[in-house]
Amino acid sequence: VKQREARAIRARTQTTIPLMPLAARKLSLRTWFFVLVLTAMLPIVAIIVWSALNAREQRIHNAYAVVQSVARVSALAQQRQIESARLLLVGLANSSEVRRRDFARCARYFAAIRPAVMHLANLGFADLQGRLLCSALPVTSAVNVADRGYFVRALEHGDFAAGGYQVGRATHVGSVAFGVPVKDAAGRVIGVAFAAFELAAFAPFPDAARLPAHPQFLTVDRDGVGLATAPPAAGLVGQRIPVAQLRAALRAGRAGIVDTRDPRGTPTMYAFAPAQLDGDAAMYVVIGVSKASVVGPVDRTLARSLSMLLAAALAFCGLAWAGYRRWVVRPVDRLIAAADAVAAGELSARASQAGPVAEYVRMQERFNHMAETLEARERLL
Repeated sequence: VKQREARAIRARTQTTIPLMPLAARKLSLRTWFFVLVLTAMLPIVAIIVWSALNAREQRIHNAYAVVQSVARVSALAQQRQIESARLLLVGLANSSEVRRRDFARCARYFAAIRPAVMHLANLGFADLQGRLLCSALPVTSAVNVADRGYFVRALEHGDFAAGGYQVGRATHVGSVAFGVPVKDAAGRVIGVAFAAFELAAFAPFPDAARLPAHPQFLTVDRDGVGLATAPPAAGLVGQRIPVAQLRAALRAGRAGIVDTRDPRGTPTMYAFAPAQLDGDAAMYVVIGVSKASVVGPVDRTLARSLSMLLAAALAFCGLAWAGYRRWVVRPVDRLIAAADAVAAGELSARASQAGPVAEYVRMQERFNHMAETLEARERLL
């Protein structure tokens, strides 16, 4: 009987502990520790990223408003330039030198006025066939302007009209001309008086202090041909805007914003506003701002915040791992080693150095009490 009891006790002490499910045995205490740390960090990362995205959207929204406002103000400045040209031409069209078709006096009169007006390239009068009959600048050969936009529109609408980019046939420089019909004493249209202005007259009026870094200002005619830029940029003056989406937006004839890429492929926002002439867009002011200059500060702040969080997490993990290894991993390893020894028949084995964790101390006390009980029963046998 005693032998059967002894065999039963040994069988109970050597019984294999049921295996945990495979999925649960894959993760060790170390792995669970890092999983818990990462899980604790996720809400912090989510809050930082969410705040940065909100700040990013707000900066873009504010940039839209500021860039559009500056474009409108610059367009008003161009509109004043157009109105000045209108007043000049209306006065010239009503002068006796022009209405009486005294072209010798007309040329001297125009030549005297030209130096007094800033950026004025030329003044002239052309008859209904477009032949240049009077010019502030001397011409050595016949000049015809019948195909010029300002000439065609002035005769079609019977009023002041604006042209687009042109290279003057008398001045031989890039310019923009305006025209107004001239009537004789009987009220019959006899030709068109025009004023051609150098492109410098349409240089944008930068208000860069209100804008993100490195804005590009551009004045274009109604066909999207560049007239002036600030800062100077090669390949824009005298050429169509190379951004197709922007050209299409300008055809609408009203202010707006386009998000697209510049010719170099950089994401850019373009704000534009028309300089109006009797309700029609005579030219546009366009301001291009790189999206990176708008959201760059937010992106850099986000990168710094995530870097600081990562550094703090690494420091925390290092300190926590040192304490975890000393007060969690090592006591568990010692307890496992003692359990393996008892399972192998070494009933005198005991767990020690449970550390300061109260639960581990109680676990060690329970295990040692169990081992003492088994050892006492073994001695009885």
